[in-house]
Amino acid sequence: YRILDASTAPIGFGIYAEFTFRPGFFELENKLIFDKRLPKDNFALNIVNEYERETELVKGEKEYETEDEVELDLGYMHMFKPTFGLGAEFRNSNEIEEGAWNFSATFGGPTMFIAGKEHFLILSFMPQLINLHKTDDAPDNLALVASEKYAFRLLWGFGL
Repeated sequence: YRILDASTAPIGFGIYAEFTFRPGFFELENKLIFDKRLPKDNFALNIVNEYERETELVKGEKEYETEDEVELDLGYMHMFKPTFGLGAEFRNSNEIEEGAWNFSATFGGPTMFIAGKEHFLILSFMPQLINLHKTDDAPDNLALVASEKYAFRLLWGFGL
């Protein structure tokens, strides 16, 4: 839901929520979305939380598992033309399981925007740069047990 439009307000602001339900499982993903548009430059900050709760029946008793992921996404794009832009993206992903903070993986890298008449593509490459929170689950400079070393992303959007 767009609360403030970046084309009319100093900073754009929106909220997003997505729910998943099934027997024994609940997931809520929510986002705070901020953006700033200048004539040739776009900035974006997303604050994301994803909470999961799973219920299992073990020997006649209910057991609960919870997982909470907090993510910060920061992006910048310079538009060379209305149909082409280059920029950078950074992501910090944090996993909290059963109340324990497991890791804080930080990614960053280049991104490219290409648009046609009724479609657009965004291609990103973000290698994991560092694990900011080392634990027994993720003791090294990179959190490779629960996270990837390289993240590639291709977004394709089109008008209907």
